[in-house]
Amino acid sequence: MSFSHLFAAIRIRDREIRNRIALCATLTNFGAGHRVTERWIDFLAARARGGTGLLVSEVIAVDPEALAHGAIVTGYDDVNDAGFRRAAGAVEDAGACLVGQLWHPGRQQLWHPTRSPMGVSDQPDPLSWTVPHVMSTSDVERLVDAFAGVAVRLERCGFHGVELHGAHGYLITQFLSPWSNTRNDAYGGSLEARVRFVEEITREIRNRCGSGFIVGLKMPADEGVDAGIDPDEAERITQRLAELGDLDYIAYAQGNFSASLENHVPDMHFPEAPFIDLHRRMRASAGAIPVMALGRIGTPELAERVIAGEFADLVGMSRALISDSDFALKAREGRVADIRPCIFDNWCWGEVHAGKPLAEFHNPHLAAPDESGWRPSPTAARRQIVVAGAGPAGLEAAWVAAARGHRVTLFGADEQVGGKLRLEARLPGCGEVLRVAEWQRRRAEQFGVQLRLGERATADSILALEPDAVVLATGAEMRPPVLDPAQGSIVSIHDYARKP
Repeated sequence: MSFSHLFAAIRIRDREIRNRIALCATLTNFGAGHRVTERWIDFLAARARGGTGLLVSEVIAVDPEALAHGAIVTGYDDVNDAGFRRAAGAVEDAGACLVGQLWHPGRQQLWHPTRSPMGVSDQPDPLSWTVPHVMSTSDVERLVDAFAGVAVRLERCGFHGVELHGAHGYLITQFLSPWSNTRNDAYGGSLEARVRFVEEITREIRNRCGSGFIVGLKMPADEGVDAGIDPDEAERITQRLAELGDLDYIAYAQGNFSASLENHVPDMHFPEAPFIDLHRRMRASAGAIPVMALGRIGTPELAERVIAGEFADLVGMSRALISDSDFALKAREGRVADIRPCIFDNWCWGEVHAGKPLAEFHNPHLAAPDESGWRPSPTAARRQIVVAGAGPAGLEAAWVAAARGHRVTLFGADEQVGGKLRLEARLPGCGEVLRVAEWQRRRAEQFGVQLRLGERATADSILALEPDAVVLATGAEMRPPVLDPAQGSIVSIHDYARKP
């Protein structure tokens, strides 16, 4: 498959984007003390080197009141200028386009529910039920200036544009949505009034930045709350934005940090591209503004169908590019089978919202300086290695050792690889977990691992190979939370999955 539509260039403002693959903004927690770090930069650089066309940075705070926790980097002062320049330079050198996502949470203080937040109206935050203080007109004017000021800073640091974060219930969403905006002044009531905050921000950025500077917006096509932004309202907002003519693209993400949180990052229980019909509907309302589709698009074949079918002009990916920074490069070169698959288990997202740095359970080199193009380093001393266990740990050990040049034999008690993943795959909606083991098996075969499946390792069978090293990867069993549970009172997930 050639992916001719996916790898067709697209012009946004004055910039030619080399393909339709975009890294959508991804909170990583790689910042520290509100400062850009090496990992913050390396995460972006690896995906640019891996062939992605357009990269949107994670959120950049536009105002001191926008700070949620220490991993959020600031854009309103000069402490991150050097880091921003390095990130922009790395992306530029790789031939990609970088825009910075400008963010203010408004009433939505997810990490610090005791902080007194600033809100569009006096409705409480749906997460903490903290009642915000209502923004005055001078507050609105100050934040319009703040958004534009950070855009100016990022342009000076080499960014090619900015994206206004108007999704997931943050401040801009709170203005746009009739559910959260109950103001009775120039910024509330009618659709035109609710759009005015975005209108003034984009106009101020246009006045203060160069003519080629990109300005995008991320917003919901369906907020998923009663009396909020539904598809009909999203169409009307989109049409109004198209009339104003200041935006260069619109990215559509669904849900809110409220009753519709599950739509924010659709997991493996959702079908592929579950919101794609909404994206096509928004595209029809956007006029000449390019539209970016977001949400559970994880393969180049699916991404090609999105562009070829005119559902959207750009395909935004986060989790698929977390799994494999070289997704675009491998797809363009026809190495689709080499792409490390995303299974949409949302473990990465869970780590971030537990306050930890972004992690991916089968991409251990995430955000390493050499992540793009990484390959195990060759060994200076070739050895005979035996691996016992064909689950994900054993398979990973086997293919990496073989890729380094060792002679590797892997024993698996079952005829198929996967170990306990095969049990977990039997749970409703969890079948995709096996894609990890299938990818690992292909890698093992590619590097010459001798697979002895359906053969349980024994001391005799291992010693017969005269190994220099043995890797024991036979898995684990659940330890009951009490020492002597009553018979049948505790059932492990694996026991449950083994039932016919």
